[in-house]
Amino acid sequence: MEGTKYDLIEKDNRASFEMDCEHKLVTEVERGSCTMEYESVIGQGRVEMLSDDEKYNALYIFKK
Repeated sequence: MEGTKYDLIEKDNRASFEMDCEHKLVTEVERGSCTMEYESVIGQGRVEMLSDDEKYNALYIFKK
């Protein structure tokens, strides 16, 4: 547990993320335009180091 990422987390454990999926290109040939449709989620929180058992339990909850 060493390296730049761990050093940065130790200094400031705030974090944010963004994920998107279900991309679909939408075109309007007549108007000569296009755009993208997609679903996304944005979140923020704090990074916390977990033991292997805590990681397993958290992933198990997500699996349900």
